[in-house]
Amino acid sequence: MQKLVFGGEEKLPEPLLNAFTQKNGQKDSEGTVNSDVRWRILSGNMTSDQTRVLFSKAAAIFHDQFNPIVYSNKASHDLIPDMLFGRSYMDHYFEGMYCAILTVNSSVVSAAIFRIFGQELAELPLVATSGDCQGKGYFRLLLSCIENLLASLNVKTLVLPAADEAELMWTEKFGFEKMPCDQLKRYQRDNHLMVFGGTSMLQKPVSSC
Repeated sequence: MQKLVFGGEEKLPEPLLNAFTQKNGQKDSEGTVNSDVRWRILSGNMTSDQTRVLFSKAAAIFHDQFNPIVYSNKASHDLIPDMLFGRSYMDHYFEGMYCAILTVNSSVVSAAIFRIFGQELAELPLVATSGDCQGKGYFRLLLSCIENLLASLNVKTLVLPAADEAELMWTEKFGFEKMPCDQLKRYQRDNHLMVFGGTSMLQKPVSSC
C-alpha cells in the first residue's frame, strides 16, 4: 500500500475508462477522451503540501454530503477527519484507513474511505461524490478501481454500512447483499468494523483480476 500511496495519481485501466467514456459521451468526433480522469490513494501517515490539499477537498465533499459523525450524543467531536487521516479517537480505532479519490481534470469529484483487514475482508465505511458531479458514474469508476486493487491483493470480501434509503442502490446497482447477523458479529469480534446507527451491513465477494 505504501508504494501505491507514494506513486501518486494513476490513470484508469483502459477498458474501464473506455466503457465509462462511451456510456457518458465523453469522446469527441475523433474518439479522443475529453476529460483526464485519474485516481489515487491518500494516507494520513504520508502527507505533503499537495496531499493535504487533496485531503481538504475530500473532506469538503464528505461534509457536503453527510452530517458530522459525532463521537456520542453528548459530544460534538466530528469523526470524519479522524477517519480520513486514519487516527483513532477515544474508543474508535481508525488506524489503517486510506482515502481513495477520483479526479477529473485535476478536480476531486468522488472520495471513499477504506480499510483492509488482511485477505479475508476490507471495509468501505464512507463514500461520497460532489453534488454537481452526481449521476455521472464517477463513484462507480472509483469503486471499480478499489475493487481491482483489492482483487490484486487477494482480498475476498468487501463490506460497507448502508443507510436504509440507500440499501436498494447498493444491492441492485453494485451487487452487494445483506450480511447475516452471525457473520457480522464474527467480523465485529475479530476486526474494528465501522458500524453506524440506522444502517445495515452489506457485503459482496471481490472478483478476481
